[in-house]
Amino acid sequence: QHRTEASLQAEVWRLTRACAALWLTLPYADVPDVSALPLRTTAEQRRRNYRTCGELSTRAKAERDATKVRELNRRIASIVMCIDDERCFMQRMVDADVFGASRRYRADAKAAETSFTDANLFQAGRNVWAAFGLQLLVLRAPQVSANSAVQGYSALYPLSDNLLDDAAVPLDAKLSFQHRFGSWLRNGANVDTAPAPRDELETRVKANVANIETQFPRQFSNNCVYWSLLAIHDAQTKSLQQHSYSVDGGGAATTTATPPYHCLLNATMDKGGTSVLADMYVVGGSSGSSTAARA
Repeated sequence: QHRTEASLQAEVWRLTRACAALWLTLPYADVPDVSALPLRTTAEQRRRNYRTCGELSTRAKAERDATKVRELNRRIASIVMCIDDERCFMQRMVDADVFGASRRYRADAKAAETSFTDANLFQAGRNVWAAFGLQLLVLRAPQVSANSAVQGYSALYPLSDNLLDDAAVPLDAKLSFQHRFGSWLRNGANVDTAPAPRDELETRVKANVANIETQFPRQFSNNCVYWSLLAIHDAQTKSLQQHSYSVDGGGAATTTATPPYHCLLNATMDKGGTSVLADMYVVGGSSGSSTAARA
């Protein structure tokens, strides 16, 4: 059990280094120049898969037999997720209502986040599917669902990621936003000392932190939920360094450069890992501690 925020942070860093070390044992992982990787085959395979999924989707839309539609959808999902024995796994997804829960989430998110485009909904949905996967594979839940914490957490990342990834937004503006966002995560969205949002985007971010609080009230037993959210927030903030990395030219950092490969690798493992770690906690609450490493 993670009894302190510091112990959770230490575990995150241990797992980050372990995953980075494992990555370096894989073929091509030690090549920092991405252009050197054999991407042609992968790209061609993706194009074939895309065409196949398009053909299957067209057939599914025209098909009147519900059983055949489900079979076509299972084949599409197995291609997307690279699952060989898709029949057994897809049946588990059907039985757990993954597809129905996904449709309900999309309807709820579209109603709550009126500014979201389809691309934004898909972006948020990836977090929801991660949460469903954890419920299905780790918690062995007979049925999956998106509670208010899953919905709130998933909406946060189109909102915050898109701002942080926007090259037109100055770094100091991004850090200022992260400071307010971090305060809402650490201290609460509705406390008297909570900083006021600066615009509509920040208003939505604050509201989604409040949505998480409806599922997990601010109390000792739920501390791990917020520590995990602070872990992904911290990883987000640290990843901004790659946009302003400098080489020390003998006293003054004057040359902007691409960060070293090991820095990018650690940042990638940190951000990706803490994202799923937070999924585990918003799904399972404090019980997520026992399954955090699996996440």
